[in-house]
Amino acid sequence: MPEVINVVLGENTYQIERGATINDLLKRINYSSSFKPLLAKVDNVVHELDYNIMKPCKIEVLDLRDSDGNKAMVSALVFILIASIKDLYGKEKDIIVSHSLDKGLFIETNFSIDEEKIIEIKNKMISNINVGKDIKKVTVNRMDAITYYKTINDTSKVENLKYNTNTYINLYKLD
Repeated sequence: MPEVINVVLGENTYQIERGATINDLLKRINYSSSFKPLLAKVDNVVHELDYNIMKPCKIEVLDLRDSDGNKAMVSALVFILIASIKDLYGKEKDIIVSHSLDKGLFIETNFSIDEEKIIEIKNKMISNINVGKDIKKVTVNRMDAITYYKTINDTSKVENLKYNTNTYINLYKLD
């Protein structure tokens, strides 16, 4: 028989099976909010919604109104922007997000861009979102990731991964 643990969400305490994800909990209780859940704090540590709950804890759902949720949404949109550019113009085309400017981002490209391309990219991003493509986390061996980035000539990622001491790293893909 599976072990049951207590978790606190808002003012309520729920019993769930050890190992259930935050998403499992939210579905089970029919969680609803005017904003989509993006992340959650589990005992004040931010986690993705596929995090497995292994011990009794307090959970706080984060959405766009929270700074961590907002950062996650911006990162997701940048990821979709990059994927859309690569789908439209090839894997060698890329962007660099240099820094944020007030409520925007300063982005450089390694290719020329005009109004027509901006509209194409915008439409591709909307299409990727509307067809329900999800951003999936994939855990891979760090050395395999270095080999992959070398094959696509992404030297900045190769350099970054050289100094990472983890055996496995998380990558993301648009699925």
